[in-house]
Amino acid sequence: MEKTDPSPAAQAKKATKHNHDGLPVMAFGDLMAHLGTLARNTVAASLHKGHTFILHTKPTKVQEAAFRLLDIDPLRVQ
Repeated sequence: MEKTDPSPAAQAKKATKHNHDGLPVMAFGDLMAHLGTLARNTVAASLHKGHTFILHTKPTKVQEAAFRLLDIDPLRVQ
C-alpha cells in the first residue's frame, strides 16, 4: 500500500493548530473537557428571601461551533 501525503488544508491545520475558521484544533478529550465548563447556576438573591433565578454561562466560540455542528441547543444540555 502506498502512503499518501496530507492535504494542504490538513498541513495548514497541523502547522497553525487552528482550523479554517480560526478556532483551535484540539483532541477529543480536550474538547469534552472544554464543553464541560458550561454551567447552569441557580442564584439566590439575598435581598429577596426565597427568590432564585437561573444564570447560564456564556458559551465560548469553540463551544458554540461544536453545538452548532451537532445541531444541539447549549441550554438543553446544561
